[in-house]
Amino acid sequence: MNRKALFFLLPLILLSGVFSLGAALSYVGQEHGILWADFWRDHSFIIVAAGGGTLAAVAVLLGVLFRVNRRLYQSRDSLRLLGERLHEDHRRLDSIIRGTRAGTWEWNVQTGEARFNERWAEIIGYTLDELRPISIETWTQLAHPEDMAASEAALEQHFSGEMPYYDFEARMRHKDGHWVWVHDRGAVVEWTEDGKPLWMYGTHTDITRRREALMAVTELLERMEQFSHHVPGMIYQYRLRADGTSHIPYASDGIIDIYGCTPDAVAKDVSAVFAVLHPDDIERVSKSIRTSAETLTRLHDTFRVNHPVKGLRWVEGIATPSRAEDGSITWHGYASDVTDLHHARERLQLAATVFEASQEAIIILDAEFRIVEVNLAFTLATQYDRTTVLGQMADSSGIFASTKKQFADIKAILRRDGHWQGERWNTRKSGGVFAERLSISASRNEKGDVTHYVAVLSDISRIMERQQELDRIANYDPLTGIANRRLLSSRLAQAIAHARRSGTRMAVCVIDLDGFKDVNDRHGHETGDKLLIALAARLSSVMRAEETVARLGGDEFALVFSDLDSTVPFDRVLEVARQPVDLDGIRVQLTASMGVSWYRSDIADGDQLLREADTALYDSKRNGRDRFTVFQQPNSLIAC
Repeated sequence: MNRKALFFLLPLILLSGVFSLGAALSYVGQEHGILWADFWRDHSFIIVAAGGGTLAAVAVLLGVLFRVNRRLYQSRDSLRLLGERLHEDHRRLDSIIRGTRAGTWEWNVQTGEARFNERWAEIIGYTLDELRPISIETWTQLAHPEDMAASEAALEQHFSGEMPYYDFEARMRHKDGHWVWVHDRGAVVEWTEDGKPLWMYGTHTDITRRREALMAVTELLERMEQFSHHVPGMIYQYRLRADGTSHIPYASDGIIDIYGCTPDAVAKDVSAVFAVLHPDDIERVSKSIRTSAETLTRLHDTFRVNHPVKGLRWVEGIATPSRAEDGSITWHGYASDVTDLHHARERLQLAATVFEASQEAIIILDAEFRIVEVNLAFTLATQYDRTTVLGQMADSSGIFASTKKQFADIKAILRRDGHWQGERWNTRKSGGVFAERLSISASRNEKGDVTHYVAVLSDISRIMERQQELDRIANYDPLTGIANRRLLSSRLAQAIAHARRSGTRMAVCVIDLDGFKDVNDRHGHETGDKLLIALAARLSSVMRAEETVARLGGDEFALVFSDLDSTVPFDRVLEVARQPVDLDGIRVQLTASMGVSWYRSDIADGDQLLREADTALYDSKRNGRDRFTVFQQPNSLIAC
């Protein structure tokens, strides 16, 4: 009932009351024969009092009703505001859950009843409908078996009051099969009368990426720790404070080998390092540090250290500075013991005059086969600049061997015998090829350890060219370029030895061109020579690499076949000989006759095979030419 209704009802009630009172009095008067005027005259006070009392009662009642109505309005407004607050709180909570992408869960610890939101299922690739019926078993079946014991222990700590809430990171199997890391948090919000946990509420947050990143960082830290522990030398941070004092906040264990002190000894003050620096180097090292601090340029210096155990050592340090907001400067660097290298450089300097004046190319390698010095003769021989090859590994430069495998064989011999010598063809930087004689010897210190290798390279191109020319003259036919009788004899011996070892068949063929004399007589010896050159090329094309084609003289050729299992190659040779040849506009077509001798165990040597093949050739000529005849036994030939 609102206020407008009350103000309308109040006059209505008063009028109704007056009217009812008048009607009642009229009725009484009629019943008892009393006139209203007389009644009013005799009882006006009573009437007025009764009416006033009635009006007063009505007024009080209306007041009460008005107060109740106002309280109802206030209660309704309070309920409306409370509802709006609850709606806003629910909206905010829902927004937070959606914004944080958290899965929510409710668990009745006593009955196992569980309720999850859609995000809880989405984290592991499901929908809620796919997981129904849902209970606490849904969680235990999807959680990693190895995490369950620790999860239960964390729950017990919360149930017993040791922890104010349950907090655990666990793995859950995704629908696709992989494992998802979730941060599981919750707390009991309702307990049974006897103090047991009843309803527990919590969230699931997907932390897979965070866990993966954490594992990656952990792995990286472990690797860095292993690296700093095992790397030779010392990795460090050197910090110059704004007040001028300095310390080494981080140093790997290698500081013991470099300076003879522990990382803890210099963590607050660097004095332990400067105490072992050689007195003659302290000022120079300090000046290098000041210059690097002023210019923020790289600090690179080599100095001496009086190591408490190793004695005098040479140390090389390299570090890069950066300035902090508080004015301090921190160098990140690496220091290594370069004593052996320093001594090696001294020896090289002493020998510089000798090898620079040498007419032979000299290459100095360290113990790891890294090029540390070359002389001028090397540059002249190979056309490689000194700065280009210094620091290169010998097996990657190509100067000592064509392949890494070849140089690996050379290194194995050097480490075994201490020296190696050989001849090979090499390539200059410009691409030109030259022959070299290379000699490499190990240089050892007083302990017998190899510190360097000295390689001497001689250009023997002219000698090799002369040898090749002599070899060509001695072993190859000057007209056709194929093997001559001398080389044929050597190749025959090799083929016979192979046949004896392997048990395979080999054969020697002697070929003679049919009608070659007519070509010479008709077209001249120059055309005849061209024909011989063309035939030699054709015969070479049908032979395998390990087989031999040789010219015996004139138009007579010899062929050495290996690993044969048929006479097909003989037919192929005859077919090649039949093919016409165009010689500067002159078309020539001839045939060939061939004699064949198979290797047998009773064969004495290659000359016997040639004689037998020559005998078979004569019979091919006699039996019609353009064929081959196989030598079988004396006075017994088979023509094909």
